[in-house]
Amino acid sequence: MKKIENLLYSNVGKKIKMLALITGIIGMLAVVVGLFLLLIGCADMDDLLIVGPIVAGSGLVLWVSTWPLYAFGQITEDVHNGVGKGTSKPEKLPEL
Repeated sequence: MKKIENLLYSNVGKKIKMLALITGIIGMLAVVVGLFLLLIGCADMDDLLIVGPIVAGSGLVLWVSTWPLYAFGQITEDVHNGVGKGTSKPEKLPEL
């Protein structure tokens, strides 16, 4: 049971970052394939001018939406690396 737990839950921050990276890559490939199919199957230029920016914009939104997941993985990894390494809480916090 301990082996399975180590496999699933060790180095979680790195796994979360990898999930964000894989999700972004798959999404970008899907957008490129979608644009390619749109170019091939588009008989009318008006359709391309309407649907093309929508597909490209959705790719941009997908790419930006992976940032919070990657950042969460980075924070998790940083917290994990900081625990037990002599880090201490600051005595006085800076004023905002």
